[in-house]
Amino acid sequence: MKRSITICRSCLIIILAGNIASAQTINTIAGTGGSGYTGDGGQAAAATFFNPASLALDTSGNLYIGDLSNSCIRKITASTGIITTAPGTAGLFFPVGIVVDAAKNIYVSEWTGNRIRKITSAGVSSIFAGTGTAGFSGDGSLATAAELNMPYDLELDAAQNNLYVADAGNQRIRKINLNTGIITTIAGTGVYGYNGDGISADTATLAVPSALAMDAANNLFILDKDNARIRMISSSTGMISTVAGSGISGYTGDGGPATAATMSYQCYGLTLDASRNVFFSDMDHHCIREILDSSGIIHTVAGTGAAGFSGDGGPAALAELNGPRGLLVNRSGNLIFADQMNNRIREITPDSPQAVEQFSLNGKNENANISMYPNPVSEQLTIESSHPDFELKISDACGKIVYKTTCAQTGKTEVNTRDFPGGIYFVEIRSTDFVETRKMVVVKY
Repeated sequence: MKRSITICRSCLIIILAGNIASAQTINTIAGTGGSGYTGDGGQAAAATFFNPASLALDTSGNLYIGDLSNSCIRKITASTGIITTAPGTAGLFFPVGIVVDAAKNIYVSEWTGNRIRKITSAGVSSIFAGTGTAGFSGDGSLATAAELNMPYDLELDAAQNNLYVADAGNQRIRKINLNTGIITTIAGTGVYGYNGDGISADTATLAVPSALAMDAANNLFILDKDNARIRMISSSTGMISTVAGSGISGYTGDGGPATAATMSYQCYGLTLDASRNVFFSDMDHHCIREILDSSGIIHTVAGTGAAGFSGDGGPAALAELNGPRGLLVNRSGNLIFADQMNNRIREITPDSPQAVEQFSLNGKNENANISMYPNPVSEQLTIESSHPDFELKISDACGKIVYKTTCAQTGKTEVNTRDFPGGIYFVEIRSTDFVETRKMVVVKY
């Protein structure tokens, strides 16, 4: 028989992030926080930006930043940390999307210029797609003769044969064959809206697609901004589906299925890591959230939900962000993002994963059989175990015990956590034949 322990909390969401105690530390890697255009030739940490929006990496690990209101691309050289303006990129019309190919050619979408530029590694710039006039035309022809309408993000496929464009104002995803230069539409009818999933992507309606990401199998993920969803086009079937978002604008659902969560209408950054976990940025709620590929569960990895700047050197979940936008995962597995309204580039570095104290006398945790639900939770969280007698201990991120009780046959204990500050906590459940610790994050609204 399962016994229950109930933890109550008003106005909180408690997110259980699994059984691994791997803190994620946040730091600033570029930008002083001041608004400006300074620092070229020096260390990136001493530079100033003006609304940094998009990010890309080249094969050498150099970081490219779409410095939106400065109308240029800045480059941070990986080996030195020196920042420069990438040759050929000055005077761009609001660069909102960047990709860099294996030859270090830069492709950049000009949001207000209604075109895509290609800048070679030597700094030679040319129009790659778009006439500069806002509109929709050109499918089946050369991309240079096609009309685009507020192109946002760009993505390359794994073989770098095709460039994908979030043609936001046209409510379409378009593909440019890099060998022929021909442009076609692969998703969206041009009608603003949402007409369902499980259909061919070219018959689906989109609503201001703002960001793109692609996995190793060439499945294309789309941040369908005004539909408050993340959708995926299967490379094998061409069908579209939703992987996150209920279609309602908000900030709920952490710890539960991503498809039941609410997302902001102001999400602009999307990326995947090597394990196919999906990360996206929420400018409205000043946070970065992750969808776990293994379970489809969504949780917040950075940001408290409040606009501000704080937290460097500490856990990312306790840091304040301000309008995070573009993001990517580098080869080391670190998440780098443009903290746009803070005019900084910040990096989240996972500590080396270490198993938390989790064992039993027979070397397994079969006797624990612990589950925690519901999640998300705002009023009451239930912890269940098949073992009738155990101790419950809750510690904060510094190791200070903030609550402790014993469950002896009663099967139910209520914990008043109204005075718990928001942040990371560890819940330890201990009996005579097992100890299990789980990480949770308390977020106040």
